Amino acid sequence: MILRDEDIRHEREKTAEAEASKRSLDQQLRDCNAKIDEAEAYARAEGKRIAAKYEGRVKFPITFNPNPRHIH
Repeated sequence: MILRDEDIRHEREKTAEAEASKRSLDQQLRDCNAKIDEAEAYARAEGKRIAAKYEGRVKFPITFNPNPRHIH
């Protein structure tokens, strides 16, 4: 009977440790997801800022010539 009680206590300890580990990993996952969300938001904002910065600098004239002359 003592062995049986000891086994039950051991299993409860393992279960408690596993649950604590799961909670810790869940928190780490939430933290990582939050950091990813922040990085994505920053990248979007920075991309828009850089695009706006260079949009004014680079202008390509778009012309269409229906009779192009090729010099050979």
